[in-house]
Amino acid sequence: DEDGCRRFDIIQDSDDPYKFAFCEIYDSQEAFDHHKTTPHFLQFKETIPHVRVEKERVSLCTNLFPATNVQSCWDSLRREAVAHPYYEKGSLEVVHAPLLVQEEHAAAYAEERVREAQRSLTQEPGCLRYDVFQNLENPGELYLYNVFTNKDAYRYHVENPARETFKASTDHMYETETAERFSAIGKNVWPPDNWAWRSSLSPKLMKGSERSTSEEDELRC
Repeated sequence: DEDGCRRFDIIQDSDDPYKFAFCEIYDSQEAFDHHKTTPHFLQFKETIPHVRVEKERVSLCTNLFPATNVQSCWDSLRREAVAHPYYEKGSLEVVHAPLLVQEEHAAAYAEERVREAQRSLTQEPGCLRYDVFQNLENPGELYLYNVFTNKDAYRYHVENPARETFKASTDHMYETETAERFSAIGKNVWPPDNWAWRSSLSPKLMKGSERSTSEEDELRC
């Protein structure tokens, strides 16, 4: 119910249950700044130092794909979703992964990654989201946020031979340093399974042809 907040997804890593990742989507910088003044955020900020082992890493990004601020692409809330413990099992498989790319290859890598996102969403039935974000201050730092219907759908994606074309064209673009320890692959803690996880993209949006160029229209992620 916080104005300007589209998503606040919480992911728990399968291999390390003490590792969590967040994907927060806001309408604007102003909406994000407002979030940090809310009572629930201030309570969280006061509590979290007592339970975390390592300080969280926060990156302010813009959306490369889907390249739109159309509401249906981003909102997680489904008003018609039934509240029931059965839907709170966390049955999805979610990938939250930072990627470090050599700055001179950042633009080319982003183009290849967007094409891979389009392919995954249109050709893989179990791929619900394939969001690509870029750090506002460091173009060589990108983030993937992928949502699959379950572990089998994620395995189908990883083993898909169609990915070899993408890998062959981008393997040389990565930095030698990795950010793997900040990645998380696992279940959705929030929101529940029956909320809006799928990107609702029209064919026109899928092609990335409605990219917003106004800064105030860009999302903050």
